[in-house]
Amino acid sequence: MKPQSLLVPALVAAIALLVMTDPAMAYLDPGSGSYFFQLLLGAVLGCSFALKIYWRNLVSFGRRLFSKSRANRPSEQQDGPE
Repeated sequence: MKPQSLLVPALVAAIALLVMTDPAMAYLDPGSGSYFFQLLLGAVLGCSFALKIYWRNLVSFGRRLFSKSRANRPSEQQDGPE
């Protein structure tokens, strides 16, 4: 099954869940904001650390990817078959 075919039903289900909800009557204490801030900060720092660790692999992959695409392209200086 293609991912595009699942996109429309997933969006319809998400919108339906958001529209048909009842009020929660919940209480958020002041500590919740700092907890969410810590989660966000941890996610940013974790992603930046993972990028730092795998940066060399990403750069070498990009170089291999673009060097192969340049090597496979025909040169403008070469003449076609005569």
